[in-house]
Amino acid sequence: MKLSELEVENLKIKEPAESIYDDAFITDVVYGNLSDDGNYNEWCIVFGNSNQINERAKTVIEKYKEGRFTKIVLCGGTAGISNTDNSKESEASRMKKIIINAGIPETHIYMEEQSQNTFENIDNAMKIIHRENKNIENLSIITGEYHLMRCSLAFKKKYPNITVTTIPSYDGYADKNNWFIGSNEWNTGRCMVIWERNLLTKYAKENLLADYEISREIVSKK
Repeated sequence: MKLSELEVENLKIKEPAESIYDDAFITDVVYGNLSDDGNYNEWCIVFGNSNQINERAKTVIEKYKEGRFTKIVLCGGTAGISNTDNSKESEASRMKKIIINAGIPETHIYMEEQSQNTFENIDNAMKIIHRENKNIENLSIITGEYHLMRCSLAFKKKYPNITVTTIPSYDGYADKNNWFIGSNEWNTGRCMVIWERNLLTKYAKENLLADYEISREIVSKK
């Protein structure tokens, strides 16, 4: 069965999330078999999240110092759904302060502060990169592990000739090995991953993501 053939559930913002699918199936859909290939790429796009600024910045610092990339596009505005504290400072700006303090040269940092969702992140970041390199073939992305599949499939759909290295930023509550622990209340790891599965299917149906075959046999709670 393909991603687009799953059901889009009627989840409501700021309410607990329940799914008709079991945890093992959701894990397979959201995290799949994505892994970091360890490659060096000149460019890295970092996706913002107001609730995970420190985690994303920490991953950027670690991987930059390991020599995994040279140029960094920090993404994220102020009106995204994760901005629950109504911060007036962009996600990109908040990450920039942290990584500069860690010694990353400002000349290696590019700012994308206008986007409010994943698709805008990608489009605006690629405009920045294409101004420097119109023929880019490989790049890296950093985001939460639960968000990597959406980003990867969005790239496959719109930029099929670019090879993407997926680098997870672990947050400790919405990772592959822990998201299912705890309650399903709003903004918990469990809630976030149930929402992510739903959004993956919704966007695949809307032709915004590359569709793909789910490897695990479908398991429903119904």
